[in-house]
Amino acid sequence: VRKGPVADNPALRYIMVVGVAIAVLQQFTGINVINYYTPMMLEGTTTDKDIIFFEHIFVALLNGIGAFIGMNLFDHYGRLPIMKIGTVGAIAGLLIASWGLYSTDVGYIAISGILIFTLFFGMGWGAGAWVMISEIFPDRIREFSMGLAVGLMWISNFLITLVFPIVNDNAWLQEQFHGAFSMWIFVAFNMVCYWFLSRYVPETRGVALEDIEKVAEEKMLKIRLAVQTEKG
Repeated sequence: VRKGPVADNPALRYIMVVGVAIAVLQQFTGINVINYYTPMMLEGTTTDKDIIFFEHIFVALLNGIGAFIGMNLFDHYGRLPIMKIGTVGAIAGLLIASWGLYSTDVGYIAISGILIFTLFFGMGWGAGAWVMISEIFPDRIREFSMGLAVGLMWISNFLITLVFPIVNDNAWLQEQFHGAFSMWIFVAFNMVCYWFLSRYVPETRGVALEDIEKVAEEKMLKIRLAVQTEKG
């Protein structure tokens, strides 16, 4: 794919930016931190290693169940409504988990919050991000854009996985918040995800690839009108 069509077409530029952003934002929900570091996060809330191991298995299980639920709901209600519900549920799960971590003596609260987060992530961004990036790129930029989106997704995964232990192991933050601070960071990122879905992402349910540019143009027009309204 050459740069020409994207550079000369605002709708294609918009589609590329939105599609890549969806892939990157999926990593900022916190799912891979939950996948990789759950035992470390729960060390301060429970000393029962069997509980931690058992919970870690259920993280993977509930992620898969959530994705199955999401895939079955997308065609009935659309991609965006289900992803928004998933994002709200993920925020609720993170807040519950953060309270459990902050309290330090209520391990089951932290575990329950993590499992709630995982279920709703799977239903929303877990399945939805892959569906969206498979549907949003038209044929003439599809190959390049998919490669860019997935490449940046894994780079984001690497960076977040690298930075999280540094933040989580900070002595002052651990003393003050007992690991909850990291959860609050991901709550903020999920709020950004919800705002991004509401503001910039077009609905792709039932939209043919050859019509996605028209849908993007309509979305861009709505954004311009919204900006003009906000400016008064």
